[in-house]
Amino acid sequence: EFRAVMEEEGSTFLEESSLAGKTVLAFGEAESEPQGFMYVKGDTVFIVGGSPPELVEEAIAELP
Repeated sequence: EFRAVMEEEGSTFLEESSLAGKTVLAFGEAESEPQGFMYVKGDTVFIVGGSPPELVEEAIAELP
């Protein structure tokens, strides 16, 4: 459902990728670097954003 809502916005790009060994959905404004990552585990949705990218990857690695 989160993905569907984000896709309706139109100005946001969504791209499935792998980060820290987990499948995540990268999102951000069109034509820019990802501003955040969505990771789903069971019925929990984690949204992680920040800078630099190394810290984001470290945070995602610590998620269940």
